[in-house]
Amino acid sequence: MMKQKQVTPKANNTQDATAAKPTKYAPAVKPIAGTYNLYCVALVWQDNPGPEMSKLVSAAMDAASTYKQLSNSKLQFKVIPKIIKVDYKHLEKNLASAEKQAKESILRDTKEANNIFIFNNNRMREYSYGLNDEIHLSESDPQTVRHELGHCAPLKLGHSGKYENNTYDPFGDTTTMMGGYDSRSLTASQLYFLGWLPQNKVALHTRQQQAREYNIEKLSSKKVNNCVKAILIPRNDNSRLFLSMPKVNDKFIFALHLANGGSSQLITTFEQQSVYEGMTFKRIVNSNGGTSIRVSPTGTKVANHTS
Repeated sequence: MMKQKQVTPKANNTQDATAAKPTKYAPAVKPIAGTYNLYCVALVWQDNPGPEMSKLVSAAMDAASTYKQLSNSKLQFKVIPKIIKVDYKHLEKNLASAEKQAKESILRDTKEANNIFIFNNNRMREYSYGLNDEIHLSESDPQTVRHELGHCAPLKLGHSGKYENNTYDPFGDTTTMMGGYDSRSLTASQLYFLGWLPQNKVALHTRQQQAREYNIEKLSSKKVNNCVKAILIPRNDNSRLFLSMPKVNDKFIFALHLANGGSSQLITTFEQQSVYEGMTFKRIVNSNGGTSIRVSPTGTKVANHTS
């Protein structure tokens, strides 16, 4: 009987090389950090006692606690109540002048540079806004204070919206307090913008890559493990896509955001699979009960690679 010649199978060099490549991570961002005085200013008018201080302080304390937790104590706010008598009657036309007088009075008494001022006009105006070092409130609502503080320096966050029925709602994102919903969270893109995601916890995935699986952790989790918190995918116009797993309506699901600086837009949320801009995102359940997400070019089948 003739002996068969044994042939050693050739290695699939392309697949092996791809599998051997380590995960690429997004560049580290210098974290926003420091301690700021957060002045809660109640104006006492010539003819009006002004708003209730306790509600304003409570809302400010809530915001300070939220940002301390999100930044892992990198950014802290010291809440300071101030009742200031102003030389004006309680009229909307006098509001800007009265707030300016109160701010100047406080600054004369402090040598510290990092100060933010919250003014409650007690519904004198129908809207609230935050800019630079000032927050102007129509009422002392905790979510409003959290949101408007996000607009102020040093945070400088923008809104987070969503398209609904072909109409863009600049406050439509339910995953972040920079939308129009009651939340104590920020999107993965906003956390990355602020430098508050741990180093080597944001994977960098380019469209040229083959399919790859990433072990992903809940965005709010404080665990230290080998999982990533988010996946950053660059786009041609210098904006970025961020994939993460936030908590929405008491349930952890995947969210895909389009980000440009501190502003973001919710593209979609999903539990199992989504397709966007030629990429397929598919949830994979690991044997150990963990969660992975497979990112692959749409319509292709490539060997799995897990990070």
